[in-house]
Amino acid sequence: MLKTIAIFFFLGMHIAAGAADWKHYCFGFLNSHPERKEIPAAEAMEIQKGHLEHMGKMAAEGKLLVAGPFLTQGGPRGVVIYNCSSIEEAMSYTQPDPAVVNKRLSMEFYKMHAPEGMGEPLASKMKADPKYKYEMTRLPLFILHKTEKLKSESPSQETGQAHYQRSLKLVEEGKLRFFGRFEDTPEKLGIYVFSKMTLEEAQALMEEDPLVKSGFVRLQGLVWMVADEAVPGSQK
Repeated sequence: MLKTIAIFFFLGMHIAAGAADWKHYCFGFLNSHPERKEIPAAEAMEIQKGHLEHMGKMAAEGKLLVAGPFLTQGGPRGVVIYNCSSIEEAMSYTQPDPAVVNKRLSMEFYKMHAPEGMGEPLASKMKADPKYKYEMTRLPLFILHKTEKLKSESPSQETGQAHYQRSLKLVEEGKLRFFGRFEDTPEKLGIYVFSKMTLEEAQALMEEDPLVKSGFVRLQGLVWMVADEAVPGSQK
């Protein structure tokens, strides 16, 4: 119980978790399917077309809030964030996706606690004008993996408080767009999404985090291509 409370504390949710401006989402990584095979280019393009159409349908229905591919090689291929009440519900949204049906992609879902308003203001603008032209941007995204140290011991409250205060400061300075905590996962704590900067610049900021410096978290940095107005912290 104490360890659970500690981990809950360290992603800065000890204050924000009960606040009205935070909510639960279903966060999904799009991974290459383990049975993915080489197929003709024309067939791959047709599947990709169906994949994009499916995501457009989910967005139009208000289920899919944010989506975008990773440009970084060797890790997950992309992200989807759904407005849903359970992982099972999120899985049901993805099962008809042609990329999933044809074993091009597999899904890895987590329940995520993050700022309210995910997908806005883009969703409202698209509802008012389906032809609204939005801009895609490249944002550094970091997956926070639990280290063996965190699995075996709890950081001090001082470390957790310093982590939280630093995260708030980065948000206030406009450097950090948002951070989210994954629930009930043995390997991953959550994600941090930075404002537009190089991955190296964001990496330097993350490495100064007390939780990282103390060896409780391992970082995986990725470049995320996403609609700017769909991510919290947009200035538009």
